[in-house]
Amino acid sequence: MPWGDGLGKGDCGRQGTIQADFSPQSNSADMDHEGIDVGVLLPVLGLYAPWADHIGPDLSGPMCQVYNDWLYEYCQADVARLQGVALLPLQDPGEAAKELRRAA
Repeated sequence: MPWGDGLGKGDCGRQGTIQADFSPQSNSADMDHEGIDVGVLLPVLGLYAPWADHIGPDLSGPMCQVYNDWLYEYCQADVARLQGVALLPLQDPGEAAKELRRAA
C-alpha cells in the first residue's frame, strides 16, 4: 500500500520518519502506529551488490560484514521487535558459513 494513499491508516507520520533518517526509534514508532509487533529487516535489492558477477569473495565478504555489523547495531535499539536477516557472500560457501556464524 503506498504511503498516505488514504487506505487503511494512511500516512502515519512518515515525514517524521524521513526527517529522523529512518532511525530504529522512528521505525518502532511506525510499527506501533500500524499495530506491527515484529519487523523482519531484509536486505533490499541494492544490497545484493555483493553477489554481482564482477565482485569476488575478497570484496563481497567485507561488504557483507559491514552491512551485518550495521544491522546488528540497528536492531539493538529494540531486540524484541527488530529482527535482521544477514547478508552472506554467496560466491564462497566457506566464507558464507563463516559470516553466518559470526552474524548469528
